[in-house]
Amino acid sequence: MPNKKLSFASKPRPGNADEWVSSQTPATKEISQTPLPPAKTGIIKRLTLDLNEDLHRRIKLACTIRGSTMVEEITKLLEKEFPAS
Repeated sequence: MPNKKLSFASKPRPGNADEWVSSQTPATKEISQTPLPPAKTGIIKRLTLDLNEDLHRRIKLACTIRGSTMVEEITKLLEKEFPAS
């Protein structure tokens, strides 16, 4: 298997975050200031949550009783809390 050489920007050191940001290349700054495109429908993104076992069990039980999935129920909650503007 061929070796690929990857380069990453250095990590900021504690207390030097502002210096680290200002040292980034102009191309990096342009990308970070570019406005985000409108959300595309149909594209699914994964979200991982760390829940305690009791909460997970309660959500799973409620979804089973309702005949729905955890994804459906959690998506409904998130849509209600964060409506499209």
